[in-house]
Amino acid sequence: MHEGVAHEFALMFDMKLVLLGVRTSIVATGSGRFGRPAGRSKEADIGYKPCSRDMEDEWPSFVIEVGVSESLAMLRRDAAFWITNSDGKTRILILLSIDRRDRQILVERWKEVPRTRPNQSTNNYSRIPGMMHSLTLNANVQYDGPSLEILAEKLFDVLPENISGGEFLFTPDNLIVFNRIWSAFL
Repeated sequence: MHEGVAHEFALMFDMKLVLLGVRTSIVATGSGRFGRPAGRSKEADIGYKPCSRDMEDEWPSFVIEVGVSESLAMLRRDAAFWITNSDGKTRILILLSIDRRDRQILVERWKEVPRTRPNQSTNNYSRIPGMMHSLTLNANVQYDGPSLEILAEKLFDVLPENISGGEFLFTPDNLIVFNRIWSAFL
């Protein structure tokens, strides 16, 4: 179920990239491991980085993290890791938390939020993760809430010429794809 949900979301995202004509401007990093030397590292369930980042070890700009057995608190710590440790390279994160008992998928969009004052101890502006959007998808129920938006400005270091930004909307009609997950895995 974990892999199925991750790949369904990635497939939806890839289709949006193709429809907008920007698929060749971004590359999947898969579940590559990223981290700091002599520090903690993390594998994304799925990651993407703009093709302008030509080094293999450059962090993804977009990460998808999925949890089935992992608690929501742990997933949120994962979101914080990506945002606080990537030096601003990972700019958007989608968390998909699967609750088998209640037959729900909680979807959260995370990004860095601005800090209003410098950190007292270092005079640096540290990166603060923040959840910007949350929605719940119930099994076998047509979701009718707001669309999930992934800002193009967060995906690319430089926007491709044929995209103006704010283009990646996952509408209720798109999100119905997750209902297939319940019948396939339960």
